[in-house]
Amino acid sequence: MRRSVKYGYHGIEKDLANLTGGLDGWREIVENLYDDLVVMGWNRDLFQVKEKFGGLRFYIGEGSGEMFDRIAKAENASQTTCMVCGNPGKKTGRGWILTLCEEHERGR
Repeated sequence: MRRSVKYGYHGIEKDLANLTGGLDGWREIVENLYDDLVVMGWNRDLFQVKEKFGGLRFYIGEGSGEMFDRIAKAENASQTTCMVCGNPGKKTGRGWILTLCEEHERGR
C-alpha cells in the first residue's frame, strides 16, 4: 500500500516506504502511525523520519496535541523494538546507540 507524504521543506511527493530504509524493524510502527495520523486529519507534511539515539524520530509540520501524543507513543514503542527485525529489543551502548534484539546486537 502506498503511503504518500509531502516530504521536506519543499513538500516533494514521496512514498513513506522510501524514507524508512534501514528501519525495517520499525516499519509496522511507522505505518500504523501514518495511518492513525491520516485518520486524525494530518495533512501529510513530513519533514523527517529517522533514527536518533536508538529511537524513532518522526517530524511533522502542523498538528494537534492528539497527533503529537500519537507520535510520542510511536517513538516510545521504538525504544523497545529492534530496528532491524521488529522483535523486542533494547538500547545498545557501544558506539552509535541503536535499539536491537539480542541476535542483532551479537552480529554488530
